[in-house]
Amino acid sequence: MANIFLKLLYSVLFVLHFRKEKELFMPTKNPRINVVLNPRIYADMQTLSEARGLSMSSLVEDLIEDALEIQEDIALVALADERKKSLKKSELVSHKKAWG
Repeated sequence: MANIFLKLLYSVLFVLHFRKEKELFMPTKNPRINVVLNPRIYADMQTLSEARGLSMSSLVEDLIEDALEIQEDIALVALADERKKSLKKSELVSHKKAWG
């Protein structure tokens, strides 16, 4: 009788554990895209994801975020360069005058 009880208890615990793990690793509801990579880039991504201890999906998301920040910096530098061209030195205020 005790043997049957232990088997039943083990089965219930297994199901509860499996259900808990499944809930932890459910697919995200975030938007998805598909990307086709050449084999060399794929291998590099796989190596880098393993080295960083990230899933390939998380690694790609991090790299895209970094690339977007770089693109934003490039756009802001271009904007600053354009504004610098129209800057009139007579309109400049010294640090001392501005901050006392």
